Amino acid sequence: AVMKWLQKKDNFENMKIVFDSTSRFARLQKLHVKIAGRYLFIRFIAVTGDAMGMNMLSKGTDRALKTLQEIFPDLEILSLSGNFCSDKKSSAVNWILSRGKSVVCEAEVSKQIVEEVLKTTVQALIDVNISKNLVGSALAGSIGGFNAQAANIVTAIFIATGQ
Repeated sequence: AVMKWLQKKDNFENMKIVFDSTSRFARLQKLHVKIAGRYLFIRFIAVTGDAMGMNMLSKGTDRALKTLQEIFPDLEILSLSGNFCSDKKSSAVNWILSRGKSVVCEAEVSKQIVEEVLKTTVQALIDVNISKNLVGSALAGSIGGFNAQAANIVTAIFIATGQ
């Protein structure tokens, strides 16, 4: 009953007003609702200005859930987060629906720097990228586009270049 209620446009608009009232920046865009047995999972999708916004989302979600409980008094809220948000975790739902902002970065590193600072060759870097990030990740069933753990790559480059 709650899922059907949330899927009606007017009811979503009411939830949006309640959610948006908790912040100057957080604005509810849509709800992604899934049922698993007797459990209802609601993924609140919002923009949060320039912030990552998890605190804003938590505050808006809490207010929205309390409003739902007023409408559906038998509704039992087990947790503010049911982990459907997959906050800061690799997950298929985040890969498919995305989460947060997307950033593309490009850098050119000269052959001389690769050889002198990184102590390898350009061809060796290409070879390890193909064997590890493409083939190895495919064998592992990696989520998120066959890449190495990005934070480790950035850290390694900073360490290697004295940053």
